[in-house]
Amino acid sequence: LLKEHDVEDINVIDSRAKVMNFDVNIERTVIKLDICGFTPIINYYEDESEVMIQNFKQQVDDRINLLLDNNEIAFNMHDDKFVIFKSTKTDILNFCIKLQNTLRNDFKIEVYMGIGCNCKGYMDYNKSYLMADKAIEIGKKINPEKRIYFAEDYKLHMLLESAARESKNDYMESFKDIFEHYKENEEMLNTIKTYFECNMSIKETASKMYVHRNTILYRLNKFKEKYSIDIFDTVNCMKIYIALILKYQTVENHNNSI
Repeated sequence: LLKEHDVEDINVIDSRAKVMNFDVNIERTVIKLDICGFTPIINYYEDESEVMIQNFKQQVDDRINLLLDNNEIAFNMHDDKFVIFKSTKTDILNFCIKLQNTLRNDFKIEVYMGIGCNCKGYMDYNKSYLMADKAIEIGKKINPEKRIYFAEDYKLHMLLESAARESKNDYMESFKDIFEHYKENEEMLNTIKTYFECNMSIKETASKMYVHRNTILYRLNKFKEKYSIDIFDTVNCMKIYIALILKYQTVENHNNSI
């Protein structure tokens, strides 16, 4: 289901689904789960045996399945990667929070979770999985503390990643003065990022950043005065937010090439 398929593959999958009583008419979403710090766990169990490692993964898999309904499935894909086919009729966020707490309490592990698009047929599962995987990849870069990432929230990031390098460079050139002094401006830029994500609410931004609202206003006004950009204007704020996303992507690509 998680691979790309042609018509012939779909016929085979359809036959197997009927044998397993997997009802394709039920709308589901793919949730990808990555265990944080899996290597130390593996190293711990390697002192025992491979059987112990497999037993640990099976216990995690069993525990996840206990939280699922009959029309839902979870399985270990490989190593620290687990996949869940979850009905969209349920509250996905509450389920993810409950699962995080369960795994933390039962196994002392933390997890990243990516939620893909809704699956209305066999062909959608591959797309949903890839989106869930991408949501984790992007979310870990820009919101590592969040740990539950909906692909829907990162569509802009995915779109920008697919843009031509030349187009990205041209866009960033417009904000050269700002990002040439990134370290100096980091606090202001992080504030702008949070401000935009909080629907440009000063109160919500202050609450999220654990500072007084006057501190947020001071930082935003300081940016406005320094660069003559009215950051309180929605379009201007969005432009800087897009530039920040491109900045994060550039840094990540540079690190991967080293």
